[in-house]
Amino acid sequence: MDALSTRTRVLLLENSALDAKLIERALKKGGLMFVSQRAATRETYAEALRTFTPDVVLAAHNLPDIDSLTAIEMARQHSAELPVIIVSGMLTDVAAANLMKAGACDYILKDRLARLGASVPRAIAERDASRARREAEASLRASEAKFRALVESSRDVIWEIDRNGLFTYVSPHVSDLLGYEPDELIGRSPLELVPQDGRELWRSGAEGAFVDARGPLHIVESSKQHKDGRRIFVESNAVAFFDDHGHLAGYRGITLDISVRKQLFAEREKLARIVDSSHDAIMAKDLNNNITSWNRGAERIFGYSAAEAIGNHVSFLAPDHLKSESEGLTAKMMDGEVIENHATVRQRKDRTLVDVLMTYSPIRDVTGAIIGAAGVAKDVTRQKEAERALSAERAMLRTEHELSPDGILMVDAKGMISSYNQQFLDLWNVSNQETSSGIDSVLLESAAKLTVNPEDFYARVKYFYDHPDEKGLDEIDFKDGRILQRYTAAARDAHGTYIGRVWYFRDITGQKRATESLQQEREKFQTIFETAVDGIFLSEADTQIIMEVNTAGHRIFGYPPGDLIGRSIANISAGDPNLIRQNIAAAMDQGKGGAPQVLEWECKRKNGEIFWAEVTMRFAQYGSRQVNVAIVRDITVRRKANFEIHEKTRQLARGIESTITALAATAEMRDPYTAGHQRRVSNLAVAIARRMGLAENDVEGIKIAGIVHDI
Repeated sequence: MDALSTRTRVLLLENSALDAKLIERALKKGGLMFVSQRAATRETYAEALRTFTPDVVLAAHNLPDIDSLTAIEMARQHSAELPVIIVSGMLTDVAAANLMKAGACDYILKDRLARLGASVPRAIAERDASRARREAEASLRASEAKFRALVESSRDVIWEIDRNGLFTYVSPHVSDLLGYEPDELIGRSPLELVPQDGRELWRSGAEGAFVDARGPLHIVESSKQHKDGRRIFVESNAVAFFDDHGHLAGYRGITLDISVRKQLFAEREKLARIVDSSHDAIMAKDLNNNITSWNRGAERIFGYSAAEAIGNHVSFLAPDHLKSESEGLTAKMMDGEVIENHATVRQRKDRTLVDVLMTYSPIRDVTGAIIGAAGVAKDVTRQKEAERALSAERAMLRTEHELSPDGILMVDAKGMISSYNQQFLDLWNVSNQETSSGIDSVLLESAAKLTVNPEDFYARVKYFYDHPDEKGLDEIDFKDGRILQRYTAAARDAHGTYIGRVWYFRDITGQKRATESLQQEREKFQTIFETAVDGIFLSEADTQIIMEVNTAGHRIFGYPPGDLIGRSIANISAGDPNLIRQNIAAAMDQGKGGAPQVLEWECKRKNGEIFWAEVTMRFAQYGSRQVNVAIVRDITVRRKANFEIHEKTRQLARGIESTITALAATAEMRDPYTAGHQRRVSNLAVAIARRMGLAENDVEGIKIAGIVHDI
């Protein structure tokens, strides 16, 4: 920057050249580095404001065509912060006050021009301070607007609570996370968002945070209750803020939804299970080439357990003659190179060799730095054996081609028939003579006549020939009622060059009919299942969790449709759940032989009502799972009726017994010689019956018969 550009630019509004010189001399004496321009009229003043762009205006009080108030107003219109100093030979206090009120930053009498050396720098400094203050305020407003926009656009919930633990601010995203609008939460406690079973724990944690308010309040994986009742898992972080006296004023924090994180954790666990269940050997090593991970596939292929392998140098798997190869591969991986499908040999624990196909890739951290490597070893011993048997397999393929249940037709890139099997001829009623020309179009014309829609048949074939990369799977309806499934794909050589098209045809007439019949049976079963009067339950054999329930089952237990799915059988039974589970398991064990188990069960409806049901249980296979099938019938009324019948039967029996006893006594009174005979016979018969182990009802019958046998 040159010296001229750093000087103060002074605009002199003065019609006296002599006075202007005196002012400039005073400025120089005051030590001010400046450049100046003089304007003597209103017009030249306006032009100078526009072109000279002054830092300060030194204006005479009153000139012939412009007064000082006008000069101040014009300066303000040019720049609101441009300082104006009035320089006058004489100025009353009232006039000076009016000028200062109008915007002048100072006034100086011409006999005191020495003051200019201090007044001008001060005016410019005040201008700079005002400008900086204005810019700071604008920046603050912009910053606040930016922060507000950032807060309100954040997908996380940003909040503030006061020292009483009540919300004073909640960002808009709370509606997405918890279903509440921000205004619904202002003035409420965060405790209201905590599920009932977690409030005591939250309350103790929150009170502890307020006691030790200097540290951050950090809550990991707490749960909140959505407005619709769902439980949402979140993570909250907060810091305390204080008033001017250093007292705790509240907390400001952020709450984020960790559903994705939990899902990712579940995915990671899933991937770990996949890795562990892989048949291939999957391993990882650190920068020192020591093994850090070893899956079950590696145990199976190499014979070493994870405990035996982890910590060993990766080269311990290489036979002696391949140690150098192993080290070379390791060096390449550490340089970031990915090694794919490297065929080599490794040594098992039992010292035997195994052919493997290795893939290595570096493991990087979030910064991209290599922190280790991962390797996958596929046991290709069988592939090697397969290569040695390739010629035999080719012969087998030729045989399979001929014996295939599918009709196979191969057409080369020129539209000439290159191969077909007997099944193709049979399916299309084509003779060898018709294919002898080798021209596909001739065969196509003959085949189209057999189809229900020849035009569509032609169009589909033409489409596939026009689009070599396309694959197709569709069905062809024949006039004779048959249905053929047609599959076609391009044939390419080892270099990917198109060499023709392969057509496969399969008669699926029976399959289609069977599928339709199966669908009808399924619909019939579903109709029976849903319209059955009794409740039908399907539950998992091991957990007794309900998988399916029909409409009657929900009605019997008083649950809305679908509400029983996922519940345990024990939850809808009366009594001790553990004992109930044991009883169910015991009943199912007895029924695994195939015979259904019928038992009476004390059950519980949704409203808590206890009732009796007859349950017919049977063990069954449901797809790939073992299930319990239970048919439930409400027998509350039947049990009540049976009980009443039993009571009345007992009453009747007692009445009959009393009558017979009376008759026996009457008979004995008539014949004193036989007195007591009936009772002795009856008692003897009862003793014999009990010794024989007869049922008590049978014993009672024998007793009565003994009494009446001589009456």
